[in-house]
Amino acid sequence: MCIFPDAHETSNKLILEIFNSSASTLNDESLAPIVASNTREKELAAIILWSLGYKRISACQIAKQFRMGNRAGNILDELCKLKVVSEKHAKQSRMVLFKNIECIPNDVRQLLSMQGISTDEIQAVFAKRE
Repeated sequence: MCIFPDAHETSNKLILEIFNSSASTLNDESLAPIVASNTREKELAAIILWSLGYKRISACQIAKQFRMGNRAGNILDELCKLKVVSEKHAKQSRMVLFKNIECIPNDVRQLLSMQGISTDEIQAVFAKRE
């Protein structure tokens, strides 16, 4: 039981004021990092799925397939950190390390799953592997 009869009403008003002032400061700029992160994850998942269809890939192939420039090299390095492709060796293409769906680590599977890529889609890519 509140000591002050209108204490609950006052706290609700304060919460609403804080919420409304915070909501009014949300704009495209403040949401940009969230959207960029989600877009980046979608792009990375698409590139991972695409790469599973090949034994070897290169930054040039990624750049051509996904219509990007210099970022392709950085993405290839990120794929290496995720253990999707082998380490860099001179200027050669990198070997895709997953030979079947069982080889894919849980963190990569989770990334693919979070972007709506099913196990059946992954298996279909392996079936068409070049």
